[in-house]
Amino acid sequence: MISNQIIQQAFGHIPALLFLWLMIYASYWLLGLVPYPSWSRRERLLDRLGNIDPATFNPKSIGTLAFVSLIGLFLELLLVRWVASEIRVFAYFKSLVLIACFLGFGLGCYSTRSRIRITNAILPLIVLAVIVELPWEPLRHLVVNLSGFIGWFSDMHMFGNAYFSGNALWGSASAAVAISIVIPLFGLIAIAFIPFGQIVGWYLEHAKNGVAAYSVNVAASIGGIWLFTALSFFSTPPSRRRRSPSR
Repeated sequence: MISNQIIQQAFGHIPALLFLWLMIYASYWLLGLVPYPSWSRRERLLDRLGNIDPATFNPKSIGTLAFVSLIGLFLELLLVRWVASEIRVFAYFKSLVLIACFLGFGLGCYSTRSRIRITNAILPLIVLAVIVELPWEPLRHLVVNLSGFIGWFSDMHMFGNAYFSGNALWGSASAAVAISIVIPLFGLIAIAFIPFGQIVGWYLEHAKNGVAAYSVNVAASIGGIWLFTALSFFSTPPSRRRRSPSR
């Protein structure tokens, strides 16, 4: 039997759950990955927000390759640590974020001849930041308890007891709810790395000396790892603009 308290707690997640589903669907819609509702100006809006034609790249510009490689590895480490620490269900599935980064980067390398949309990198990061930082208590409570929803499976009880332990119907429903959030978030993380893969893949494909270009890519990637390590070692806080003293 399920206690009334558990049922009330479960139904209390509905407003935040609807908001989260709507935000995820809206992000996929803005990225042009879902067709409904149809809007003829969506493609033009995405073009205005920022497009890069790979034909404008200079294959001799090693600095661009190095910069994108460094930022790509830095962002990958940042997301692996940040998402797993803030959305606890990813702390159990630690490899999911890493796989999403690799998947997006690989898809980008495969589509080096396509136009690069800046929104593919920016919008998913904004959505993740909103999910993690929006100061709305129901949303915070839902994000924290996602591991409890998916914890109905017998080998998943590591963050506490499952919501509906012992009840197959409610347990499977709670697990389905968690999966309906985890999988779209996995997709958003992958999408964020497509532009990085497109740029790096284009430079590696068009480089006159492939070994030298790949060496720059590897060296800059290691630089991104060391940059993240250094910032973590010194416990670097978010930058804050200093306020001028009042007169």
